[in-house]
Amino acid sequence: MSTATKGRAFEYEVRDYMKSLGWWVIRAASSKGHFDLVCLPHFGSKNPVKTDRPWFPEDGAWIGVSCKSGSARDSKKDRFEKGTTAFDHGGVCLFVRRRSGRLKPGEERWIMEWA
Repeated sequence: MSTATKGRAFEYEVRDYMKSLGWWVIRAASSKGHFDLVCLPHFGSKNPVKTDRPWFPEDGAWIGVSCKSGSARDSKKDRFEKGTTAFDHGGVCLFVRRRSGRLKPGEERWIMEWA
């Protein structure tokens, strides 16, 4: 399986998870922009995702998701640019990566970090 195929499969996993939380999700194929996925709340609904971030917007915010699998990581510069882009346009940025190695009991498959 190529790295592109693995990356796409991981994006689909994250997409399906976000859809299960009530988000409407758009996938940006071929890494054409800052985000792999853009998650929008359904019209007229509050954001279904709860977070401990006090600045997380309550109504109408969107989430830009950057998915990385394998050993790939966003650089500090990329994280700053993506976070700034999302914030400047009324959204927030979520970085999701697959945990490497064997999982311990009760350990999550993914690591999710807010920008």
